[in-house]
Amino acid sequence: MQPQQPYDSPTPPQPTLPASAQPLPATPPTVTQPPLPSGNAATPNYDFILNPQKPTRSGVLGGLNFATSSTPKRVLFVAVGIVVLFMAFTVIKGAFSGGNNALPALVGIVQDQQALLNIAASGTQHVTAQNLKNSAYTAQLSLQSDQSQLLTYLKQADGRKVGVKEANLKVSAAITNQLNSALASSTFDSTYSSTMQTQLKAYQQDLQQTYLQEKGPHGRALLSAFYDESNLLLKQLGS
Repeated sequence: MQPQQPYDSPTPPQPTLPASAQPLPATPPTVTQPPLPSGNAATPNYDFILNPQKPTRSGVLGGLNFATSSTPKRVLFVAVGIVVLFMAFTVIKGAFSGGNNALPALVGIVQDQQALLNIAASGTQHVTAQNLKNSAYTAQLSLQSDQSQLLTYLKQADGRKVGVKEANLKVSAAITNQLNSALASSTFDSTYSSTMQTQLKAYQQDLQQTYLQEKGPHGRALLSAFYDESNLLLKQLGS
């Protein structure tokens, strides 16, 4: 009889775990990240905050800078400046003098004054009546002062100079002959008085017409003063 083999109990079957309950692997799987976009998208650019762009200053003629501008631009800038200054000077000058519209009439007033001075000078030499002689001296001094002021005004406001020859254009040879004839006939005082009155009234008419043409306040003030003084001279003559 053969000996019996020892009894080996069968190995019980191992239960199978579901997939969700499977044990985790010892090494975690490697996760592959998508590639970063190329360029500067990964790193934001904050230069516009840290270094803001300064606005460009605009000056005359489109931001002309003498330190960096070329020579032609500088010359252009200077030329424009000169033109602007010249225009401003012309406007101021026109406001002061009233323009050149009244210039011929103002020169005519100088000539009227010179003609009256010529008559007054004759009166101071040949008039016999003391009151009439005094009026001749007053007329001479007053007209000399007025003429000097007007000549200064013409020179400063309009750059106009009136020479001696031009100033004497209204001196009448006929009046000079008339006074000489009156002196020879011993009627000088009456002839002088009537002649001076006639010429002063004509002078006043020229003053009024010139005042209407003159726009400058200073020129108008002078003409108005001349008119008032001519009235005083007429009163002294008994007019």
